Formats: sequence, C-alpha cells, structure tokens
Amino acid sequence: MFSKLIANDKRNYVLLLIGAMFHFGSISFMYLLPRFIKSIGGNENHIGFILGISIIPALLVSPLGGYLSDKMSGKKLAIIGSSITIFSSLCFNLVSDLSPLIYILRILQGSGHALFFAVVFSLLSHIVPEKNRAEGIAYFAVAAQIGNSLGSFLAELIINNFGFNFYFLGAFCMGLVAINIVSLTRIANPEHKQEITIFPTVEEDSYTSVIFQKKYISGFIMIFILGGGFGTIMQFVTPYLDYLYKAALSIKQIPTSFFIPPALITVAVSRLLLSKITDRLGRNRIIFIFFPLFAATIFLITFVRSELTALLIAIMYGLAYGFLYPALNAVILSRAEVRHRGKVSGILVMLYDTAFYGFAFIMGPLAFYRGYFNMLYTLAAMMLTGFLIYVFLEKIIKKNI
Repeated sequence: MFSKLIANDKRNYVLLLIGAMFHFGSISFMYLLPRFIKSIGGNENHIGFILGISIIPALLVSPLGGYLSDKMSGKKLAIIGSSITIFSSLCFNLVSDLSPLIYILRILQGSGHALFFAVVFSLLSHIVPEKNRAEGIAYFAVAAQIGNSLGSFLAELIINNFGFNFYFLGAFCMGLVAINIVSLTRIANPEHKQEITIFPTVEEDSYTSVIFQKKYISGFIMIFILGGGFGTIMQFVTPYLDYLYKAALSIKQIPTSFFIPPALITVAVSRLLLSKITDRLGRNRIIFIFFPLFAATIFLITFVRSELTALLIAIMYGLAYGFLYPALNAVILSRAEVRHRGKVSGILVMLYDTAFYGFAFIMGPLAFYRGYFNMLYTLAAMMLTGFLIYVFLEKIIKKNI
C-alpha cells in the first residue's frame, strides 16, 4: 500500500496514524470512568446515563465533521476536536458529585472526540487508494487500538497508585501529544473547496439522501450494531469485573488490565498481521465468519471467573472485532462515490459512536435492575439479530447492484 502513495501522502498518513494513536489513548482513559462515577456515589444507572449522554455529540458532530472535512482544513478541525476533548477531560477534576457538570463535560468530551474521529477518518479515506482501502483502514484501526490499549492500561495504573486527579491529568497529557503530532502534517485544503452551506444545492446530495441509499443500509446497520456491542463491553467490563469479586464469583479481584488491554492489543495485532487477508478473502466472507464469533465471545464473558479466563476470552473477543471493523467500513466506502466519501465517513462515525455510547442507556439500567449476566445475554442476542438482518439485506442489495 505505501508504495502507491506519494512522499507527502506517506508522511501525512503516518503522522495521522500516530496522532490518532495518542488521541485514542487519551479518550480510552474514560474506559475506567465508571470507577470514578462509583467513587462519587453513582451506580450502574448513573454509569449508563453518564456514558450514554455522549450520544448527543455523536449524532450531531460526527456528520458535521465529515461534511466540513470536504470543505475546509481537516488539520485545523482535527486539532480543534482533540483540544476540546483534552480540556474537558482535565476539567473532570472539578467534579465532586453527580451534578450536571459531569454530564456537560461528557458532552464536550464526546463532541471533541467525534469531530477528531470523523475528520481524521475522512482524511485517511482520501489518502488511501480504493483497492487498498480495507488495509488502510486496518492500519488506522491498529493505531487507534494501540492507543486504547496503552491508555486503558495507564489509566488503571494511575488510579491505583496516584488517584483520580492524576488520572484526568494523564488523559490530558496524552491528548496534548496528539495535537502536536497532527500539527506537523502538511495537508492541502480540498481541491474543490466550496462555500459551506447548511442546505445543499440540487447537485449536492444531502446527508439524508446518502444515508437512505439502498447500497449503504446493510452496512450502516451493521456498523451501528458493532459499535454498540464493542462500546458496551469496553465501558462496562470494569464494573462487571468489580461485581464478580463483590458477589464472590471470582476468588480475587480481576484487574481490568487482564481484559481491556489484551483485547485491544489482539485487535491491533490481528489487523497489523492479517489486514491483507480482508481484501484477498473477501470482505463479506470475513463478516460472515467473524460476526457470529463476536456475538459468541460476548456470551462467553459470563463465564469469566479468573484472570486466565478473562485473558483468553479477551483475546477471542479482540480477534473477532479486529477483522470486523475494517471489513465493514471497506464494504461501505467501496460503494461510495468520491464526492460522497466525506459524508459517508461522517455517517459511519456517527452511527458507530451513537451506538458505542447510546447502548449504555439500555445496558446500564439493565445491569442495575436485571444483573450483568442478563445484560450480556441481551447484548449477544442483539449482535446475532443484527447479523441476520445484514445477511438478508445483502442478498437484496446484490440483486440490485
């Protein structure tokens, strides 16, 4: 893939990957936020609503970021997004109870992350050649998961040794590195820079017209389902492991570092070593194999009772997700016209982040009232249902393409 890029594109691609790694490292500190919420008197209900409120920026900011990235400097937009994220993370040090402030900061944090994610994703989709798109997305996902692994590992280490004040400071520092790296890119403004308009012209398709095109619907549904499954596990596995110990289901406290970092490292390694398989084997074939496996691993999490079982299931979970994310995105982006890629990228991020955070509104109360096991059973069933819908819709789409 790199041999097909000109020198400046190679430089920008690498810098964007490194910048994304540190940005995602910063945002992944929030995987441990449930412990902070519990420390100020919260429960699973509060966790669900505080995590889930990030659905607001996911719905509003992600598509806007994808749209603006086709119109103005993506570099500036990415820096603005990351800056909003890290300063809101630092301001969590002002939170001492379950006041409206914590919800406001989560909205700001999510807005910055959604803007950064959508813009960088769109920039990369323009840099990478179409036939290498799954591989290019996979490398981006590798960088993001390396950052997530490092961030979540450092977050638990900092909380256990230095407390929550330094925990939020650590998230700020990682994001600051991301901003400095992205600032080194030399990305030209879009070639066909247009006046930014809220209402598209006749020639310019609106978001609504793009999102409801038949060729995208199955992929959009699956990216939504995948985001919800992945987000729920990443955000609730910390209190779930705490619950196992408190309920005497595990002999000792299982550290989060035995699940989140191994799962994310497996995601990164599988994409790094096996990314070309996605383009060679066929993207839909990858989806048909690994989505049922992804659902099965969510069900298997209910069998975690020790550090070893947590580690083994985390590796299976990471392997399944590691193949799915780039394959699904590549399926959708390969069907998009060049003029739609910014919008489609924004919609993908919007759907993924909406589900990533939005599922918490359902899963938090479900865990609180019905228990974690029922929450996981429900989530696994939702993954399988989404997969069956995808299979059905793909058959219809292939007849019409």
